[in-house]
Amino acid sequence: MDLLADYLLAGDIILLWRINFGTFITESWFPKYFEYTYGIDAPKHLEALVEKGYALVETSFDSLDHLNSTMKKNILKKKGVTGLSKMKASDLNQALHDHFSEEELAGHFSIRGYKLTPKGEQALKDHQAIIDRHPKKNL
Repeated sequence: MDLLADYLLAGDIILLWRINFGTFITESWFPKYFEYTYGIDAPKHLEALVEKGYALVETSFDSLDHLNSTMKKNILKKKGVTGLSKMKASDLNQALHDHFSEEELAGHFSIRGYKLTPKGEQALKDHQAIIDRHPKKNL
């Protein structure tokens, strides 16, 4: 567990790498390798990465891609929007933008995505060797 030049650990870099896929959300589970291989408490380190400006929690509108169409339709139904059966995913997103403010929409679902900041993207570039050494699934 050597500290890197910017006070990050190898596990932090792997967390940033996972966030970079665009699928890491507030309800994602943390693989055991964070604790057993990298020796970090991943939820606490994720919180620290957000606080230090390496990643951010997306807004409810930015997190819409983590909801399925049924969830979006249910939110719109509660608002009294009609014609939902004819709407495609992009139409549902537009309807949500048209009928809700950020604060209003935020109350309807708790899932939020994580996104790297430029600082986090730079940390990934600076520590590519850690990512290269991390075991990957054979696809």
